Amino acid sequence: MKVENILFIDDDPIVNFIHKSLVEINYPHIKTQNFLWARDAIEHLSKQPPMSKTAVFLDINMPDIDGWETLQTLKNLSKNIDIYIITASLYDTDKIKANGFDMVKGYFIKPFKKNQLQEVIG
Repeated sequence: MKVENILFIDDDPIVNFIHKSLVEINYPHIKTQNFLWARDAIEHLSKQPPMSKTAVFLDINMPDIDGWETLQTLKNLSKNIDIYIITASLYDTDKIKANGFDMVKGYFIKPFKKNQLQEVIG
């Protein structure tokens, strides 16, 4: 199933803008949304139709609800969601922890590149 939606969950609006622009320029048919707060993204995803294929780019270090708490919440949703960690963290422990979640399909260091986006979209 092809990606229909991409959500960026990151508390940095500039990073969100850059990533969203990269998608919109290269894949204008894919709907994109930015969320500065994980809580808002979780609410949005819980209302999404189950058949819609969504890729979520999730930052780890955020205020309020961090990436780890977000992953715990999203794993309980029975949705067609693939998570890609997008972080500035260079710690191997974070990558190992992220790979412990079945829904995490990739781990990228900010900012992600066009070829990494191609990996996700296919």
